[in-house]
Amino acid sequence: MHSYSIDTKERIYVIFYLALISVLGVVLLKDLLKLITFIPLSISISSASLSAFLVLYKLFDKYFWKWKLIRFIFKIKTPILSGDWEGEYESSYKKDGERVNGTVKINISQTWSKISIRCLNSGSSKSYSQIAGIFIKHSKGIVLKYEYENEPEDSFVDSMGKHSGFECLVFDEKDNTMSGTYYTDKYRRTFGTKHYKKIP
Repeated sequence: MHSYSIDTKERIYVIFYLALISVLGVVLLKDLLKLITFIPLSISISSASLSAFLVLYKLFDKYFWKWKLIRFIFKIKTPILSGDWEGEYESSYKKDGERVNGTVKINISQTWSKISIRCLNSGSSKSYSQIAGIFIKHSKGIVLKYEYENEPEDSFVDSMGKHSGFECLVFDEKDNTMSGTYYTDKYRRTFGTKHYKKIP
């Protein structure tokens, strides 16, 4: 998985709140332990707070950010895209005079700060995302943009070749669909459209 960018400030204020919760939690816990034990305590607030923050951040990054209550409290706008998607594509590449089309599947693994997008094009090739960004304030709505590296299957090496490409997809949260366009690098020089539906 790799990091992805997002055009909101939630990562700044969420990290601030998690740090604040960690410090306050350690201070309150230390005071509580003083009340219920006679054993002298030598807890370093700074080191304990740092440890608490790291644990809290990891839990938030992997699990908590998806919870509806947490998303409401922290005003999390990052869309939850993780899961399996299937759909169709149409390419500008022509075979026997006609544009190529077919089915496509992608798997998205996502945390609050990292993402991985793997794509399978009808058994002809596999691709893996290299960089990505999610745009909440885009004029088209919620948009996922990512660059990928494509590796063709052995039987398609002669016609396709290894190449990189870019996809721009508009996410419809209500219908759990993504639609958009893609294009490939100067060696492949193809473009087209893709339409995905999330598998329940």
